[in-house]
Amino acid sequence: NLLDYARPGKSKIEPVSLRETVPVVYELAKMSAKDVDITLYMDQTDELVFVGDRDKIKQTLFNIVLNSIEAVRHKMTLQGDARGIDIRVEGTEDTVRIQICDDGIGMSEEELERCTEPFYSTKLAGTGIGLAYTKQYVEEIGGTLTIDSRKNEYTCVELQLPKSLKGGTIK
Repeated sequence: NLLDYARPGKSKIEPVSLRETVPVVYELAKMSAKDVDITLYMDQTDELVFVGDRDKIKQTLFNIVLNSIEAVRHKMTLQGDARGIDIRVEGTEDTVRIQICDDGIGMSEEELERCTEPFYSTKLAGTGIGLAYTKQYVEEIGGTLTIDSRKNEYTCVELQLPKSLKGGTIK
């Protein structure tokens, strides 16, 4: 991630099916977090294809889910009442929306403001690259990243990914 962030390589831009990509991330997450309840909801009616880089979106989603797993585990250790993580994938007319929400430890206002800054981390062993890389990649393909959080309650990360580039949908 550090090398990709510092010197981003050329993305392989192509149509990417989230119906194929997200379940892979979901299964990896479930294997990494047997103690955390992770649920996946995918809209079965809309086309869930966006224009981007297949490998980078997998890394991006896995970064976010790993952060959620750590936040839930941290809250379970401190308070014992965290439930888990919800992953939702839905299509709109122009975008695909991916929302990853957890009821973990959450972030303060200052942490929320700084969480996508390179090298900013609240973790003892954190590098501060995961969310910075995520933001850089999502913006590179014309998408948006939104993060909402409340300390000791929740964090929701939402990605809006474009179905097309500069006027034409790739099919």
